[in-house]
Amino acid sequence: LGGISPSLGGELSISGVTVSTVVHLQKRIIGGQTCGKNERQYHVKLSTDPTGTSLLCGGSLVSKQWILTAAHCKFPGNIYWYTLQCLDIEVVDPRFLETTSYQHLFCAKTPKVDISKGNSGGGVVYKDRIYGVITFSGARTHAFVKPAVFMNIYHESYLRWITQTVGVDA
Repeated sequence: LGGISPSLGGELSISGVTVSTVVHLQKRIIGGQTCGKNERQYHVKLSTDPTGTSLLCGGSLVSKQWILTAAHCKFPGNIYWYTLQCLDIEVVDPRFLETTSYQHLFCAKTPKVDISKGNSGGGVVYKDRIYGVITFSGARTHAFVKPAVFMNIYHESYLRWITQTVGVDA
């Protein structure tokens, strides 16, 4: 997991961390659209250009100064711009990870919607609490085949790192 401080560049165009539980099901990650202005204001898209055309990763605002994302989403020296994105998913059994120890992972999916490359680092949130960060997911060539895999941020080593680095309690 990696953290990005919005002070690295660009401007975070939201005030506070107000959360709305309203999500429109027609909004998709693959073939979809941006969330409404007041929806899920803690979800962000990270991009290295101000137009947002250079998709990098997803992330979650965990404090006024920190975005939680996957470690492979942070490139030193880059300036990041932020755009809100959202999706509803269902947590599922990670049995397809047969060769992986998955104590620190969980899986999630939803019918007719998928998480694609470029959304790595995005969070999975339930009742206004973040529980995971997208670790790997499908691609456009085989979307909807397998659930996305999330890093469980409540695994003790990750949670300890997050609370120490960001300075927030879980």
